[in-house]
Amino acid sequence: MSIKKKLLLGFSAMILIIMVACTVLFTQLTNIDKHYSDTLKTGLPQLYEVSDIQHYITLEASQAQTYILGDNASLQDFHNTQTSLDAAIASLNEQFKRSETKDMLAALATKVETYEEQLAETLSLNEHDGSQTAVIHYTNNVLPARDEAVAAGNELNNLIKQLFDEAQNSGDQNMTMALIISTINFFTAIIVGIIIALILSRQISTPLQKLKTAVQTIASGNLSESDIQVKSKDEIGQLTTAFNTMKSTIQQLIHSMATNVEQLSTSSEELSASTTEMTKTSENISKSAQLSSVNTSSAAAAAKECAVAMEETSSAIQRIAESAQTLHSSASATSTIADEGEANVSIAKRQM
Repeated sequence: MSIKKKLLLGFSAMILIIMVACTVLFTQLTNIDKHYSDTLKTGLPQLYEVSDIQHYITLEASQAQTYILGDNASLQDFHNTQTSLDAAIASLNEQFKRSETKDMLAALATKVETYEEQLAETLSLNEHDGSQTAVIHYTNNVLPARDEAVAAGNELNNLIKQLFDEAQNSGDQNMTMALIISTINFFTAIIVGIIIALILSRQISTPLQKLKTAVQTIASGNLSESDIQVKSKDEIGQLTTAFNTMKSTIQQLIHSMATNVEQLSTSSEELSASTTEMTKTSENISKSAQLSSVNTSSAAAAAKECAVAMEETSSAIQRIAESAQTLHSSASATSTIADEGEANVSIAKRQM
């Protein structure tokens, strides 16, 4: 794998870890936001509904009392309030999901039902037996039932507040947990990044450092170091292999040069010996030349004497040649005479 691919892989891993950490953080924050939103959307309306129920309970008693005291218009308001109270209880029953809140709402509904029965009895007594009897029943039965219903409403309100506080605490815990997880993810990303950096440093920087040390060693003239061991096949591995090859080539060249120097030294010694012998031979030749020069001088004198003798000999030979010529002329004349004598003898013989 090339260095470029290693770097891209390392950075991709770091980016992936950061993206995962950010995704986890975003998911947790989204869940926390949803949790808070659900708490606000459900908890607060439920608290308002319970407060409305308590208000309707108190308002019913007040309107019933006003009607007993002679305000007939309050009867219609009483029925409207009763309708609103029943609707609020039904709305809460649809909103509640937990069994404990449903059970407490059912207990509240029972108290409200008992309370409304006492109110209906009071109104009936007011119509049939008069206001005085109705007031006595109102005081003895309606007010205690109202107080019980309000107390049940308070209990339900406290339970909803408790659940609301628990939801808030849960949200705070989730927020704290999200912060812890984010911190863990952050430091995990840093640690993983450091590990990746160390791995890349080990795979890139360490071989380069070894290569640098080897180059400095060779620059100092030491070629005895062993080859750098390389396992990777990236650019650094290729460079290291080329460096080892270069070092081996330099070693071979130096060995070859040393061998040539030894051979040259041997040849130089042989040449020096030959030069010594040639010097001695030159001295002998010089001595022989001197002796030859002396002999040549003697030969020159002898040659001069020989030349004089040869001149004298040549003169003698000239004289001999002249004598021979004279003798030849004489011989020729003699031969002619002889021929003539022979002819004369032949003539004489024929005549005889």
